[in-house]
Amino acid sequence: MKNEGHKLDRKVLVVAREALFLDGTFSGFRPASEVDYQSRILASSFFMRRGDAEENPKFKQPICCAVVVNRADHTVFLCKKLKEASEERLHGTWSCCIGGHIEEQDSYGPRNVLEQGFIRERDEELEIVDPPRLRLFGYLNDDSTDVSKVHFGVIYLVELKTPSCQLRDTTLAYGSFRSIEDIESMMIQPHSVVDDWGRHMIDPLKQYMSQIVRR
Repeated sequence: MKNEGHKLDRKVLVVAREALFLDGTFSGFRPASEVDYQSRILASSFFMRRGDAEENPKFKQPICCAVVVNRADHTVFLCKKLKEASEERLHGTWSCCIGGHIEEQDSYGPRNVLEQGFIRERDEELEIVDPPRLRLFGYLNDDSTDVSKVHFGVIYLVELKTPSCQLRDTTLAYGSFRSIEDIESMMIQPHSVVDDWGRHMIDPLKQYMSQIVRR
């Protein structure tokens, strides 16, 4: 587990809100085919102390996330953060977005900093047999809370043919494949908390699943 005491002193990638939203902001999910936010981030981003970035809504912190789907049975990998997880604000919540901040170490490697960060986060969080090629699926933005207004989701779709995915550290979270219908049912149950990003992903995932021919 990462050292919690130094988490806020670690530098993370940020991009100025005005450089990211050249054509105006949006709320919810936006497909990668509509606007190339990735190029905007790569052109204008830099590293800032995380503690400062968390308190400054003039900047967005890109969060590269994996959304894992099993094409064979149209299910999505859902993760629940347990009390041992470092992000206390996420305890007890369910989400299909698994990932984290982009750090300075991600600047070094054969891919761009977003892809390097995504691969690192994916491999830290998930154990996937023969990971598929990267597929940038879209972006998430939600300015409705103090936390969400300083983050920006960069969503990669991890497409599997079998449910060959599990969490590396089960003391931090519990994960399982669920159908879209199951997730929608959880969203209306008062004792099951699906996070905002997970809720924003339901309609895009429905559309994606509808394009897959069932076996």
